Amino acid sequence: MSDRGTDLTNSQSFFEEKSCCPENRSSLNCADTWIQASEATTDYIHKCGWFGWEDLPVPVPLPDGEACIGFRNGRFGMDPNPNWKEYTGACLTSPLKAGVTYKFQFWLGFTNYLNSPPLNVVFYGSTDCKNLPFGEGNERHGCPLNGEGWLALDMIYAGGSNTWTRQEFNVTPHEDIFAIAIGPDCYEVALNDNPYYFLDNLVLADVKEFELVISPTTHPCHPDFGLSLPFRESNRYQWYRDGIALVGETSADLKAPGEGSFQVRVIDNNGAGVCKITKSYFHKKPISRSMVTKQVCEGSSVMVYDRAVSESGVFLDTLQTIDNCDSIVETQVVMVSHAFVDLKAKIFQGEQIQVGHKSYDQPTSVSVLLKSSLGCDSTVNLELSFYEVFFPNAITPNGRWCE
Repeated sequence: MSDRGTDLTNSQSFFEEKSCCPENRSSLNCADTWIQASEATTDYIHKCGWFGWEDLPVPVPLPDGEACIGFRNGRFGMDPNPNWKEYTGACLTSPLKAGVTYKFQFWLGFTNYLNSPPLNVVFYGSTDCKNLPFGEGNERHGCPLNGEGWLALDMIYAGGSNTWTRQEFNVTPHEDIFAIAIGPDCYEVALNDNPYYFLDNLVLADVKEFELVISPTTHPCHPDFGLSLPFRESNRYQWYRDGIALVGETSADLKAPGEGSFQVRVIDNNGAGVCKITKSYFHKKPISRSMVTKQVCEGSSVMVYDRAVSESGVFLDTLQTIDNCDSIVETQVVMVSHAFVDLKAKIFQGEQIQVGHKSYDQPTSVSVLLKSSLGCDSTVNLELSFYEVFFPNAITPNGRWCE
């Protein structure tokens, strides 16, 4: 691990900050801020490269940006290991101070219910960065508490299916914490499927600093989407979009903000009118895109959502996802024409040849109509004949044919 610490306090950590694009699983080394905390390796998922397992799809759209991480809570199958627990973490340059209350907000993602059953997620801390990473060389080490120097700071229980949920920890450490890790609890689960989850948009700060952190109130595509700051009666607020003040938007909440870059000017009346400006929060309603190819027999039609299509072409449809996001589907329709195949074959007497569901054992010239796997017509023009074999009726002693 690098000796260089990470300043996570009073900041927002985006997994988009990277030094390389992941080419495969276990590539958290490409991320700039968070590091691999355990011997069991988490996955760095980024649209610029590897974007996760096909059978454990990332719920889309992502809560923020184009990247997240994936982690397991055990591994099952041919070589089961319930302690294959994966964690991400960081060594802090500015420790979590004893007696100060901190909030840690993050998005927790779930794939299908079988592979993402409800779980306990734990926020771990250590007083020394030398304890990070932990369990090196022992993939069965499990959670940080199975070694020395770690304690559980907070825990949440959460569940979901093919979705993201907003979660938060609230901690007041009794001693300075220099290293942190996040991941599953220490309990060894027993499952038939591999439990897999996702993390995105981790925000760690002094509770007071959260007064200056803009947060979404719900999913970015929800009709009631809004932005908010923690409310204090002594504060005055003014919202800005793309650097322009929004008239009348002077509360801690902003409803139906539209798209753009948002900031809030916060004036603390109890602090001699101290004025602070939040960091920017960029909001754009995410749009997913996908492409589908459909083949149809010539002369027939295929349904492309609400219309019947009987010709080749590319058709675009804008649909709504379960989260009310736009999903643009590009459907390519390919017309499959009637196929004709000429087949010339020879057989010996007593043999037979099969074309489709019919068998032929005599010379013939016939056209056979077949159906492809798509149900399209194809014609096989069969020309079948026997091999001509000459059998002599006498042989001379010297091997010559006799008349």
